[in-house]
Amino acid sequence: MRYLTVLMLLFILWSCQGEPTQDKVESEVVTQVTNTADTVRVDVGPEDRTYVPGVRFGMVTASTTPAQLVEYYGEDNVRKDSIPLGKGYFVDGYTLFPDQPGEVALVYPNPERRVKDLQVTIDLNDTVWKSAQNGIGIGTTLEELERYNGRPVTFYGFDWDYGGVVTDWQDGGALKDHRVRLGYNFADRGKVALHPTIKGKQKVTSTSPYLKDLNIEVIQVIVRLP
Repeated sequence: MRYLTVLMLLFILWSCQGEPTQDKVESEVVTQVTNTADTVRVDVGPEDRTYVPGVRFGMVTASTTPAQLVEYYGEDNVRKDSIPLGKGYFVDGYTLFPDQPGEVALVYPNPERRVKDLQVTIDLNDTVWKSAQNGIGIGTTLEELERYNGRPVTFYGFDWDYGGVVTDWQDGGALKDHRVRLGYNFADRGKVALHPTIKGKQKVTSTSPYLKDLNIEVIQVIVRLP
């Protein structure tokens, strides 16, 4: 998985704790699900590469055990990993579909590392994973997010630890359950001079005129399964 791994886990910590500050740095489901007392059954098979925030990731739900990961996807497609959190910290987790377009990182709840829910992170450019509800995935543009959401979105300014993390879908927009991170002109970002109002520890609204021509798109998706 590419160099976003450390930032990915910072995003995981944010997604558990809410909006970061200096002290706290901060639908309709298209598949059928059946709730029981202990689990959620999902009527999709092992070839499915879609997710529904808060419900499932492929066949994975909040109650899925590591043994079931192997049962669903095969031993060769489930690798136990030590996932870096940054600053020398690691958490035990799993890589699904390692070295394949379906590669994702999966982290189980870990109170010691303040990870509250089972979470799956997508950040490969050529990933095959998409939202079952609307097709959102890596490469979805800011304009598409606004259209799916039905209103503008708010995110943290770029070029710091939480840069690009969407913090507000504006009063319960259609995408309120989605957790994504945005990036800009990824291939040429070193050549881009950002306006001061869209960088650093401040919130930026997608209507800002200074976002024009930055080719802003989703570079990371986290699916929480509480």
